[in-house]
Amino acid sequence: MNTITKRLRLSLIVTCSFLALALLVPTVRTLALVNIAQMARLHQRDSSNLFVQALVSAPANAHVRWQTGAALYRSGETAEAAETLQALDDASLQAPLVVADLFDSLLASGQLDKAFELYQTRNGLLSAPRRAAALALAELSAGDSTKERGRTLLPEALAGCSLTRYIASGDRSKLYQRSELVSLLARQLARQSELAYDDGILSEQRLQTTLAWRAGEVQEPNGREPEVTPILQIPLEPVAQSMGLTVEDLALGPELLTNGSFEQWDASCNVPEGWQPWLFTFDGTEGTPADVMFASGTDPSQAYHGQRSLRIDGIPVSAVNTLRETSGLWHGPLMLEPGQAYLISFAYRTENLKGQEAQIWFTEDLLFFNELDLPSTSGAWHTVQIVAWNRHTEPLLIRPLLRSNGAGTVWFDALSLRLLEIKRPIVPQAPIILLSGTP
Repeated sequence: MNTITKRLRLSLIVTCSFLALALLVPTVRTLALVNIAQMARLHQRDSSNLFVQALVSAPANAHVRWQTGAALYRSGETAEAAETLQALDDASLQAPLVVADLFDSLLASGQLDKAFELYQTRNGLLSAPRRAAALALAELSAGDSTKERGRTLLPEALAGCSLTRYIASGDRSKLYQRSELVSLLARQLARQSELAYDDGILSEQRLQTTLAWRAGEVQEPNGREPEVTPILQIPLEPVAQSMGLTVEDLALGPELLTNGSFEQWDASCNVPEGWQPWLFTFDGTEGTPADVMFASGTDPSQAYHGQRSLRIDGIPVSAVNTLRETSGLWHGPLMLEPGQAYLISFAYRTENLKGQEAQIWFTEDLLFFNELDLPSTSGAWHTVQIVAWNRHTEPLLIRPLLRSNGAGTVWFDALSLRLLEIKRPIVPQAPIILLSGTP
């Protein structure tokens, strides 16, 4: 009996071992395929076929299904990606990255009904302003049947982070006015109004251009370090010449501004770090619609220095202009020493913007009186250098503000504010303003 029992036990152990191995083989194969696929992706090779094979081995594995869908989307197989990701259960669709990949796949494959439904139910898990802009652009362009849905997305697509920041600061009047502007723009589009600004460009054309920019705002890919921005070189020859001095007579102090080239930004709403959205209405009775509304943020498609610039778009929304809106971004407060000279420099370009509707403002009658109106550049980068003194007898605070007043687009970049050391005795004087085209 003992011999028979031992043989039975051995047979049972062998059988269980084979069964366990049979169960483990698919799992081992799946893990191997996933690892190989991830290595292929890291080396920028197409990994979608490997992920598909892994999914065949483990169709119930939510992580493998998500990775497969993401790989299919990256390889351009957007419909297949959407089909793969839609099979995930509700628990898996609570992860922001998973929801984003499904939304992007649905949108890219033209499944607007499903993309809109996902946006409505999972809005809090998506990067709202960018994806709202992408969906609104697709809905408005697809035809009359989806235009109404596209118009409902405009508050998120155009206002985005600015709205939440106004709420956080307690400035609900601006939130109300911005909501009214968006509603007015939607009504104009619903009537297919031929509303145009002074240059004849229609509201809908400008809106589509702005939405395309907002939809194309990109973040650095996972695992990739942002490119290092070169040190901004500020030429002193024009400044010295304008003051009747030599370059050797001048020296620059350290940079006082934070993020003047707008390379670091808040990825949740694309606002440059160190800057805050700014909105102001003037000239009219409260509640009267403004004739232009604005969207602002960083633009990776345009840069004078580094990888991106600050962009402000103005869209006409009404022929009524009794209450105008001006918008932009402003910097945190900076302290200027009494009697000292400072050098302000920056680059800007405009498109479809009339002269003097792009402006830079520091503080009333401190460096220079009120704002500085900038001439239109017709799409070319122009540079500006300003030598200005704090002619007061005590330190004073300033808050640099970059803004636009009209329909069209202005970009700002390479903004710098530095103490200008003058080695020869010189009496503080009126500001010296130098404007030039691209060198």
